Amino acid sequence: MSTPGMPELGMIPDSDLQKVLDIAAYIGEIGQDEVNVSYTSLLIGLMWSGDPISHWLQKQQKELSVKTEAIYGRRLVNEGVRDRILADVLSGRRAAPRKELYSVSAKTVLQEAVSIAQETKRPLGAPLGARHVAAVYFFRNPPGHNTQFYQEWGFQREAWRQAFAHFVAREYGSELQAWSHVLAGYVASEPADATVSGEVLRGYQFEPESLGLLRALESTVAAHTPSVFYSEDLLVTLAAVRSVPDCAAFADLSGRTPECSDNRRLAHRGRSIRGHCESVHHHTRIQEHPRSVAQFDALHHRNRQHRRPSHHCLHLGSSRLDGKPAPSAVGSEFTAAAQ
Repeated sequence: MSTPGMPELGMIPDSDLQKVLDIAAYIGEIGQDEVNVSYTSLLIGLMWSGDPISHWLQKQQKELSVKTEAIYGRRLVNEGVRDRILADVLSGRRAAPRKELYSVSAKTVLQEAVSIAQETKRPLGAPLGARHVAAVYFFRNPPGHNTQFYQEWGFQREAWRQAFAHFVAREYGSELQAWSHVLAGYVASEPADATVSGEVLRGYQFEPESLGLLRALESTVAAHTPSVFYSEDLLVTLAAVRSVPDCAAFADLSGRTPECSDNRRLAHRGRSIRGHCESVHHHTRIQEHPRSVAQFDALHHRNRQHRRPSHHCLHLGSSRLDGKPAPSAVGSEFTAAAQ
């Protein structure tokens, strides 16, 4: 009986990843861990599964001097139990359940793997692969495990990223174009490949302030040719909008104080924030169009006083950013630059 996936995250594993999860669950049982599948046991499952990712990992670990025994030591296993675990997995016997099936970190890795699969244009409803999970460790490792992964276990960040990019190019060449955003800087790509379709946002849900900011950027760049906004535009906007607590905290942490030039740059994009935030503020429309960051802050503050819960969606034409179906794809008006 297989270890259950996580359908609530959109995580339906393919056969290779299912084997990885089953191995990880047995490791949790043998090591008497509180969970079956942890950050570490999931990595060991990738190493032991016998699929292309597994063979590549084992080869690279030897070449790049990874401290494999340190990884095993975290879960109290060694190479001696490997054949036994693989035999149990082959027999179909399910590992004895621990207190929890997945640790918080394992869930984080799998959730990031789902995001990577979406970004690499995995068809809707298609199963998640071991390669998507492996990519998380090398490109989106949970920050709380960085010391463990890079220092204690000896994974060299740049060497492994480069090696993984070469692996994808060799084993999944037909997918390489779709992986260009995730592997940016590690694979050659055409200049046009440096952009990501706005449709990548359709799988996410946003808080009201985030929706307002994204819609303001979207409506601004929609009038430009090409319709692209860059990470710098988003960062400047975040640092400039002081009425949103998280934005103010970001500005303080980054040591960035909005300057006059920032206000001039934001005056045009800020004019439509009123419409973008309309439905979450008691269905009240702000009649003025903010012409500067300061004016947006004042309008935003006024509407926060009248906020009540609402499930009304935010619209721009026929596209939506709430993750629900719409006549046209989310973000169809713009493309985000992968910078």
